[in-house]
Amino acid sequence: MKLRPNPFYLFIRRAFKIHPSWQNPWSGIVFRSVPLQFGKPEQIVDGMGAVKSGGRWNPPGTIRTLYCSLSAGTAAEESLRLFETVGLHRRSVKPRLIVGIRYRLHAVIDLPSVMEAISGPELAALMTEPWQQSNAHGRETKGQALGRALFSLKVEGFLVPSARLPDTLNLVVFPQNLRSGSQQEVLEPGDLKRWLKQ
Repeated sequence: MKLRPNPFYLFIRRAFKIHPSWQNPWSGIVFRSVPLQFGKPEQIVDGMGAVKSGGRWNPPGTIRTLYCSLSAGTAAEESLRLFETVGLHRRSVKPRLIVGIRYRLHAVIDLPSVMEAISGPELAALMTEPWQQSNAHGRETKGQALGRALFSLKVEGFLVPSARLPDTLNLVVFPQNLRSGSQQEVLEPGDLKRWLKQ
């Protein structure tokens, strides 16, 4: 479904374009919760799931995007709460994998530290947008426009609080924007492959 672009895209793109110093190196280990059928190492980091369904920070059908958490517990809890928002009980959720990914990136934006410098909506407002409902009505949200703008500026990723667990941080990564010398490594890929063959 083609969405009506949000005019916030142009505003936020201009704001970030004039502040290249907001892009900084970041390294660390993050975690993803993935269904078993998408547990191959190359699938874990391809971002195709978000292309198909969209997400809070990317419109469906557009940008390969990885939604990662800085703690394994947050990754697990976020996936469970996502199911609950669509009416599924936790006991009905099929088995999932919690997978670690090591990153060394050159161009990451810490959204909580820079959004106050932009005379636009507060970050908290973007994190509570009902993006599924907006997309169902053919509209792109401001949060999705922000993600699209950062992607267009070749940002590799950005840090943002979890919308479901606000005291924790997530890292959103655009794998297509990884620069020369950046690292994206699924931890223990051999163990994953052996386990999936069982």
